[in-house]
This record gives sequence, structure tokens and C-alpha cells, in this order.
Amino acid sequence: TVTGVLNSSRQKVDYRNAELIERAIESYIFITEDAKLEYITYNADTIKNGDDSEKLILILQNKIICQKNGEELEPFLVPKDGNTPSVEYFTTQWENHKGYRIEIYPENMTCDVFPVEDILDAVININ
Repeated sequence: TVTGVLNSSRQKVDYRNAELIERAIESYIFITEDAKLEYITYNADTIKNGDDSEKLILILQNKIICQKNGEELEPFLVPKDGNTPSVEYFTTQWENHKGYRIEIYPENMTCDVFPVEDILDAVININ
């Protein structure tokens, strides 16, 4: 059915966006060696365990200051068509997905990002 195809396409968009977000986070971690996201700041805003994942998604679309060394970094997650950064560009498309969960694994310097069906699960978890 058309509805089934449309829903399948929307799910794929959500997983593709999750991959983009994941790559952006891992690039930041690799370049800065800030595996716990302790030094990432934007407009004096920092990331804490349990924060809403949209906060990090927005920060990654802006120039970032790494407080570890004071270095200013270009955006790791580029808004569509070079527009002004907004979480709207990376919101989930499929009606059952309510946001993204971000799992950070500092020991491995990696992360996993995946769509979730409960908005309460759309958080940053630093393991």
C-alpha cells in the first residue's frame, strides 16, 4: 500500500539521520578526545548525562568551543541547505518515532544513535 511505502520511507529517513548524528558525535570525540562530552560548549551551554538529545543535535550544528583547549570547531552536523541551525532538520519523520536516544561509550570513543518511540527515551546517556 502507499501508506506502507510512505511509513517505510519515513523510518529509513529516521535511521539515516541517526547515522548522520552518530558520525557527527564520533567526529567530535575523535578530534577533541572528549569522549565524555565534558568540554563541548555552545553559548555557555554544556552537555550532561540525561539531557534531552535535541540539545546535542542543536549544538553540533553550530560552531563549538572545546573548553579542553579553547579551540573553536566548525559544525559537525550541517543543517540542510546551509540554513540556520535547528533541531527541526533532524526531527523524526515516522509518526511512531518521537526522538533519538544517544548512547555515548567513552572507553571505546564511540556512540550509538537510534530513533525511539517514547519521548522520555530521547536522551543522552554517557555510559
